[in-house]
Amino acid sequence: MFLFDIFSKCIKQIKNQLFLVTLSPDLGKKKSVSLALKNPEIKLMWLFGTKNTAVNRGDKVWMRDIHKYAGLLKDIRTLMKENKLILVVYYFRQTGIMLNKYFEDNSLEYTTIHTAGAINMNSINCVESASLNSEVFIANLQKPERDIIIFFTEHYPLFETENTILKSIGILGKKCSYCFYMSLEDPLMTLFGGDRITDVITKMGMKEDEMISHTMISSAIENVQKKIESKVYTELKSDSIQEWVERNLRYVLL
Repeated sequence: MFLFDIFSKCIKQIKNQLFLVTLSPDLGKKKSVSLALKNPEIKLMWLFGTKNTAVNRGDKVWMRDIHKYAGLLKDIRTLMKENKLILVVYYFRQTGIMLNKYFEDNSLEYTTIHTAGAINMNSINCVESASLNSEVFIANLQKPERDIIIFFTEHYPLFETENTILKSIGILGKKCSYCFYMSLEDPLMTLFGGDRITDVITKMGMKEDEMISHTMISSAIENVQKKIESKVYTELKSDSIQEWVERNLRYVLL
């Protein structure tokens, strides 16, 4: 089922129990978070900490990139005040360059980590995803007593590539929580009707600076990744998600 169809189904099911929320300050808590919804019975479970390597997923989705990064920035600042160890993870080199500039423009101290570099306990750690596949890096993350919060700034287009990284994170157990930050402008979303989804939720009254999060949406994104994976037999590595889509999906019928 296309991402648009799943989004539409999710919205229709909830109807008046709308799960539009503003940025939450509760990201650092290692338990499922019940946000201020019209129906308090709806739980948005996008934070995880497990004792095993079982893979859990959670997504926060905005309409526009600008609001996605504003939400990311606000959550980072909130958790830095709570003395959390912050990791901001990216898959593509161009995303890493953009993040560095974004942090500099917003006067945030950060450390860029490539391939299992040293962790800075006193700043944001901007981490290349390959580091999370390193046993040495994961072992270093297990040493601090502080809770670890991992912000993923994008999804990788192929499910198994991302799944391997999430299994590595699972080793960290309850001390680690993570969440994916997405917008409907992300290439992965536009492939499957991001523009149409924007039209639907705008008509329902959602504002551009509001976030939508639901387990069905996370499942929909996973299905998109698996669908792409079934069509891409030989992956061509790229510096950006846009380039990846152009190089790997140009002649693929999804």
